[in-house]
Amino acid sequence: MDKDRISYLFKQYITDKCTTAEEAEFKRALTRLEGEEQLKELLDEVWVHLDESKFTDLNSERAVHLIENIIDQPQRTYPRNFPFLRIAVAVAILLSFGFFLWYGHKASITVAPLAAVIVHDTLDVKPGSGTAILTLANGTPVNLDSEKNGLMVKGDQITYEDGTQLLNNVDRKGLGFLKLETPLGGEYQLLLEDGTKVRINASSILRYPAHFSKDSPREVELEGEAFFEVAQAKNWPFIVKSTSQEVEVLGTSFNVASYRDDGCFKTTLLNGSVRVWKIGQGEKAATPALLKPGQQSIVRADVDKILLSNVDLNEIMAWKEGLFVFNDEGIKSMMKRLARWYNIEVLFEGNVDHVKFQGNYSRHKTLKNLLKNIELTGAVKFKIEDNGTNKPKKVFVMGT
Repeated sequence: MDKDRISYLFKQYITDKCTTAEEAEFKRALTRLEGEEQLKELLDEVWVHLDESKFTDLNSERAVHLIENIIDQPQRTYPRNFPFLRIAVAVAILLSFGFFLWYGHKASITVAPLAAVIVHDTLDVKPGSGTAILTLANGTPVNLDSEKNGLMVKGDQITYEDGTQLLNNVDRKGLGFLKLETPLGGEYQLLLEDGTKVRINASSILRYPAHFSKDSPREVELEGEAFFEVAQAKNWPFIVKSTSQEVEVLGTSFNVASYRDDGCFKTTLLNGSVRVWKIGQGEKAATPALLKPGQQSIVRADVDKILLSNVDLNEIMAWKEGLFVFNDEGIKSMMKRLARWYNIEVLFEGNVDHVKFQGNYSRHKTLKNLLKNIELTGAVKFKIEDNGTNKPKKVFVMGT
């Protein structure tokens, strides 16, 4: 379907002018990959050219009706064994430039007249991107190409996943233990020698050997957050070490969030099984926690027992799919996550401890549109200040 047709259908649908045939055609487009991609490209352009006055009646009831109509349609699944987040699909495709949210525990839904808050401002904050630094065993740092999909070690070469050489003819012993570090506002992918895939979130460090020994477990060290798809290997455990925990698997998919400033370490299992040990004062606890798919373990330094709970996997894995998902989340926790991705310094003024939100937002969009939409709830105000060249911008969060 060409862009002009999708643009026309989108405008007809959002203004409630679709014929029955046009509505069916629009919904079919959302279930097709090419339709989704074309919609993402067109959204900003469509909203800029729409007449803002036509959206004065886009109230909560109408917005919910629009979204419910879309999310009732069959959706693709992610990954193989659990359904993709319905609301995230609907909003990311239809409203990915804006923000659809509930404020606190109010029964009513706050829906911004989004055409009014699209921001084109030099004092904005761009989203993160695929940036990282690889440090070799001898301490040599290598800035990685943000245009490449990921990194891999193959024999005595370090290459990008598309085969482009980064370093070649490297002494295998000299490769040693490597460090892949993503800065604030960065993320990267890595293919380990054994075939294990790792997606590393912003402000994280993964230390790993260039070559695993068959005579010992496969061990890596993580600070921050990463998603692992571990290559199956019988009797060859894969271990992820963090400051206060150790996760052991044989072949499975799981997410580890071990940011030190979060005050806890979270491991979430998608499929397979993992064992989680708490590490205290350098010693491993005698008994591990065994996770089942859909469970999350929480390790806290000040709590002896590992806490287990069932979680929404779609919410946990949203970052990997390019979304922020906020589920009745406090503003301070939200801003901590945004600070990592947008590389900003956050300062709070006034009491905002009671402010919570629920909604989702594309990680590929700039920050100011998100903040403007949050402001429309009347709960908080934001101010962005430029700190100077090459310094993170300051974002002030002010209670109202």
